[in-house]
Amino acid sequence: MFVCGIARNPDELLDLFDRVFLLHIDGPTQGARLDAHDALNPPGRSEAGRREIRDGRAVFEGADAQARRDRHRRHRAVSCGR
Repeated sequence: MFVCGIARNPDELLDLFDRVFLLHIDGPTQGARLDAHDALNPPGRSEAGRREIRDGRAVFEGADAQARRDRHRRHRAVSCGR
């Protein structure tokens, strides 16, 4: 099974998977991908939905990012992109 997304409770979910890959994306690339998706799927996301996605990346890569990556690695997660 392939699941793509971000969870607010990843530590509760990691043990459910055999392998986890943590993909990283920079802000401009994320914005371009959101724009491309919305262009192909009218009416697209609301601005609140887009903001939630952008804010989620900032939280995921924020101040406690290293501690989070360390926890994920203890669950055999593989970090890709940084």
